[in-house]
Amino acid sequence: MQGVNIEHLKVTRKSLTEGSLREALGIAQTPDIKCVLLFGFGNTPAAQFLATRLQTSFRETYGWDPVIAGAIGDDLLTKQDLTKEEIMTKVIGVTFSGPNVHTASVLLDSNVCSKEHVKLELQKLKKVGLCEKKSVAFMFACVGRGVDFHEEENAESEAFHELFPNTPLFGFFGNGEIGCENFACGKAMTSEEDDGDSCMDKLPEIMHGYTTIICLLSFGPAT
Repeated sequence: MQGVNIEHLKVTRKSLTEGSLREALGIAQTPDIKCVLLFGFGNTPAAQFLATRLQTSFRETYGWDPVIAGAIGDDLLTKQDLTKEEIMTKVIGVTFSGPNVHTASVLLDSNVCSKEHVKLELQKLKKVGLCEKKSVAFMFACVGRGVDFHEEENAESEAFHELFPNTPLFGFFGNGEIGCENFACGKAMTSEEDDGDSCMDKLPEIMHGYTTIICLLSFGPAT
């Protein structure tokens, strides 16, 4: 797809240590990364550390935050396409970059416990105004946010489809969610947003429990 680049993020032991993170991950020459999906399997600390380092690295270098979203699972169904390094680090990822990639994410915290409240929070994502003609969404929910939590089945996914009926939704339940609310669509922080303080003091929490992260990706020229 023109203006859209999707790359496998190769996580190695080097990328989980001090040094140039973007060089270690092979993304030093890709400053226009709009979204990073991260998945840990059986190793929460490694995924958490990498997500935090990515968040800090982009803010320090470019002054803006890509959407970072994902979750921790127990294991992968198959590891046949993984490198030995990825099997050892237990973290895999995917990046989306290019001028025709537009993305935003919303966080449903533990207080969002009804379908109507979910729809209210998803309105924030709707108001961003991303084109839905060519779009896809990912939902990563805590395993504890099922029918017992909402007292009905599929509350969050049904609420999403009511607001985004033409957007395919993929995801899974996990044991830790990666992400935060991000409606900046890759725009740099302004001086008004910074309020004269260090922007590094305002990095949002990126690891959560009993939450749901929903990431919306839109592909095509900006409208």
